[in-house]
Amino acid sequence: MVGYQDEDALIKPYAFVVLKPDQSGNAALEEEIKAFVKESIALYKYPRWVDFVSELPRTAGGKLQRFILQEKLNG
Repeated sequence: MVGYQDEDALIKPYAFVVLKPDQSGNAALEEEIKAFVKESIALYKYPRWVDFVSELPRTAGGKLQRFILQEKLNG
């Protein structure tokens, strides 16, 4: 997850989800993910947006490159 500024200039969680090869992302799955996270952690931490991607950008050492995801959101 990365932070994303909404229309009220508040930073809220934006989730990038990698699905299994036989799965496909849709609105129902997005809502299911949001509901699951709402039950698991504090309400303010659940992702307001979910983007399904084929892979996450990682360094050679395997660390997630969040700045690339931020750039994707900011255009």
